[in-house]
Amino acid sequence: MNFRLLLIIILIPFYTFGQEVITSGDALYRTTFSLINGSIMEATIKNSKTSKSKTSKTKAKIKDLTFERSENLSKEIQKKFIASMIRIQPELKGPLVKSFENNKLRNQFDRLLAGYNYSATDMADVVTAYLVISWQIVHNKNFDDKNGFNAVRTWVRDILLKSEQLAVMDNATKQLYAKAYGYQTMLCFNSYKTLIAKSDQKGLDHLRNNLYKSVRDSFIDLKSVKLTHTGFVKI
Repeated sequence: MNFRLLLIIILIPFYTFGQEVITSGDALYRTTFSLINGSIMEATIKNSKTSKSKTSKTKAKIKDLTFERSENLSKEIQKKFIASMIRIQPELKGPLVKSFENNKLRNQFDRLLAGYNYSATDMADVVTAYLVISWQIVHNKNFDDKNGFNAVRTWVRDILLKSEQLAVMDNATKQLYAKAYGYQTMLCFNSYKTLIAKSDQKGLDHLRNNLYKSVRDSFIDLKSVKLTHTGFVKI
């Protein structure tokens, strides 16, 4: 695998409060979600808008949403991710490495998804978590309705299953995408909680604004929808 081409990982600037690594979200937007904007999700959404009658030659199946996690590949992706961060801000090496040690960040994401009977090795589940948590951060609202989560998941799954890219995507590439979503989800979510605990309104506004712009450019305008038991509903 050519990580130089595939691992266009989101370069997020961090600052710290105590032991927490905090993201302001600046580079999330400056890189316009480099990895995410080239994703199967965005490509499929664009195709569905431009050609309603066009049928995919290679249709994805439910099994194509999942992948088997390779520990060796996980370590390699994590190493590349951390290295990309340190190249931008060398002073973050200590706190950043600490946040990843013993698979801390990955395990946190796994537990979060498992609490709703979702899996971090299912692309639809991973993207659902990313979108739902992003909505909560942008709107500064808690949402804990399983029916709503499942509705978003159904919407995401339907979009992904229309993807020609997903149908032919290999196991390693799916793991790379899932890792990128998982890392940025938890880094932003942890930062959000810490900024709230510190009553840092300026930091919260900055994070929300950058996250909003990033998701808007890649997926959906989160400010134009509310999250209900039926999923995302236009305001």
